[in-house]
Amino acid sequence: MPAIRTDPTTGLKVFDTRAAKASDRIAGSGYEIQQDASLKVLPPQPAGASYDAEEQAKYRQIKEERRGAADYMSMEGEFARYLEDCYSEAPVEREALDDDCEIVVVGAGFAGLLLWYKLRQAGFEDVRFCEKGGDVGGTWYWNRYPGIACDVESYSYLPLLEEMEYFPTMRFASGFEIYEYCQAMATKFGFYDKCLFHTTVERTAWDEDDGRWTVHTDRGDIDTGLVINCAGPWARSLAAMIGVELPNRQERHEIMVSESLKPFLDPMVISITNGLYFSQSMRGEIVGGIGDRAEPAHDDPARFDTRSQLRFAVRFATELFRDYPRAAQVRMMRQWAGMYDVTPDHRPILGGVPGLDGYYHICGFSGHGFMLG
Repeated sequence: MPAIRTDPTTGLKVFDTRAAKASDRIAGSGYEIQQDASLKVLPPQPAGASYDAEEQAKYRQIKEERRGAADYMSMEGEFARYLEDCYSEAPVEREALDDDCEIVVVGAGFAGLLLWYKLRQAGFEDVRFCEKGGDVGGTWYWNRYPGIACDVESYSYLPLLEEMEYFPTMRFASGFEIYEYCQAMATKFGFYDKCLFHTTVERTAWDEDDGRWTVHTDRGDIDTGLVINCAGPWARSLAAMIGVELPNRQERHEIMVSESLKPFLDPMVISITNGLYFSQSMRGEIVGGIGDRAEPAHDDPARFDTRSQLRFAVRFATELFRDYPRAAQVRMMRQWAGMYDVTPDHRPILGGVPGLDGYYHICGFSGHGFMLG
């Protein structure tokens, strides 16, 4: 099938630009159920265990000895390659576009997928999506760490479960299951026919005489009456191209997962004093994180840093032990980091821009995008 063809019924262009995987080794199956009963029993609290002044001094000493080891680095120079798409083969060859459509949407994450679902229901057909990656999924496309998962129950986290006739396999779905769910949504609702993958929007320009936008990409230009910014962490920089300053920033957050334990905790525990939160998955792991006011907020994608940090591991383990001493001997198995698209009031940015016709934002979900979706 050609990368671009014309539907003889509607006269609209249909795209086939979804990239193949870069390697068959890029695969994931999430977690497995732990069958070893000995790994599901909470170990006894060690005799005399406490977090007294002496223990606190030890942690402070370790922290000082490693000062600088967890400093943030910009993804520039020799580190710029970490921003490249390593998950897909080279972009599907296609002709450069120089035409028009009714709506252009930037981004193919959950915001873009759900927007297409709504537009499709409302009868819109002449819609195009521009996505810099090789497939749908947004953050779940770009992040494939071993053990990556969602720290909110998948039953409320994943959108359109009834419409998809799908039931999550785990209470806290793995990143691989979420990514495959995005692909299933795109397939079922015809999203792939509308999306230009490996296509980066470089700037947008308003023509006052025609009353229309021109979306300039690295693979051609598209004239349109409506632009919708669903670019997630890149939404702020995209809006800046037209002189709009959005208040959202990108904050780095990390999650920790323990070994499997015998079920002992049903609700999610949240501490309002130190920002610690954790719950137990169906497989018995403790899944949680902790707020960190020292985490920098970025607005430049080149500075996004999603590497795991020792600082987080020490802070989470320390505060978990302080609030729940019996966790002292629990082994922490994995951790991962990601970027939250955060606004000052933690409410999403939805709607148009005053005084600017035909330009809309759907971004700033502050880590709650799936649930609001």
